[in-house]
Amino acid sequence: MLRVLHRVLLALGFVVISLAMATPSARADVGLGGGAAFDPGSVFPLVAGQPNRVETSFFVQNLGETPAELELDAGLPVGLSLEALIEEPVVLDPGGSLDYEFAIVSDSTLSIGRDEVIITVSQVNVTPPSDGGSVYAPAIGGRLVIEASGASATITVSAVSDITGSPAVGTFGLFAIGDGPPVRLETAEGTGLARVVPPGEYRVTFEVPGLNRQSRDVTVSDGDEVDIVLEIPTVAFDRIDASPTYDDSGEAIITAELSATLTNNLRRLAGPLRLEVEVRHNGERVDTVELATFPELARGQTSQRTSYRPEDGFSVGRWDFSFALVAREFRVEAARTDGFDSRRSLTAGLSRWWVWILVVIIGLWLLRGLWWFFVTRRRRDEDDETMTWATSGAGSRSGGRLRG
Repeated sequence: MLRVLHRVLLALGFVVISLAMATPSARADVGLGGGAAFDPGSVFPLVAGQPNRVETSFFVQNLGETPAELELDAGLPVGLSLEALIEEPVVLDPGGSLDYEFAIVSDSTLSIGRDEVIITVSQVNVTPPSDGGSVYAPAIGGRLVIEASGASATITVSAVSDITGSPAVGTFGLFAIGDGPPVRLETAEGTGLARVVPPGEYRVTFEVPGLNRQSRDVTVSDGDEVDIVLEIPTVAFDRIDASPTYDDSGEAIITAELSATLTNNLRRLAGPLRLEVEVRHNGERVDTVELATFPELARGQTSQRTSYRPEDGFSVGRWDFSFALVAREFRVEAARTDGFDSRRSLTAGLSRWWVWILVVIIGLWLLRGLWWFFVTRRRRDEDDETMTWATSGAGSRSGGRLRG
């Protein structure tokens, strides 16, 4: 019994000594949570020897008690680099979260091959303990594969309204289809997307958030040039117009007559919906004009028009007008803008051709005044000269009589 008690006491002694000698545990006021937007082991296909890029992201949350300064890092092969797509330095407040968006960029030195890459987002503003020892620096990471091929093909995708055939504006996506979930290679806002890709299977998508989404799968081989046109049942602008009206002189712009016609080929859309026009002068936004507000938008065609005049009138320069249908869940923009140039002359605002006659009359009157001034002055000078000569001659005769 005594022997057992002695062993227990000895063991407790070792535990106390170990705890006393152990390095102080790292402080628990730092920590990151989150994950990658891609699945572990996702394959990103690129074309060797050609500049290209893949955009992806991490979701990051600061679980610590102090602000976390974040830094992106990876061990990349020659020909690849990382580009942060958010403003740096990245500082995340306690409890805050964000999408740390970045791009993997290739250049002409990327060689054919398959490379596994580990990318991390780590907190770099961790203070080491004052008495030395190790420091806990939280980080999250993701593993992916870059597969560079020497063969290539071209995929071009666009979208048009299935009624009018006019370009549809939205978000285009290109995804690589492999063994796992599709891997996003690129997204683009506008009326289309084009990319050089290695041979393989891909998915193209078109989306107007909250309104419409379509996709199509395609397989491409080396040297293919694939042009995909998606016919979209959607809301599209058929026609827009911004035309100036002038005063009687034909020079000063009084108003801009704004009009738009759009077609809804989807379904009856619940409102409120605003048909608005963004006004820009020399590239700078100066106003937003509301053409109409709809409680709902029925299927079919809708037209609206209004007259617009800025408070200070149309000053000299370029005036551009961008049309859009705006709802809570989506925004549809016209594929183009319309506008005009304003060039005022000195006579802008004056009317009728008699202005020029008035200008001529005033000019002749001024010339007559100048002519009269010079003629009068010349006569005065001649009179003064005659008087001076007469006075000089009389003096000489008087002097002669006194001498006689």
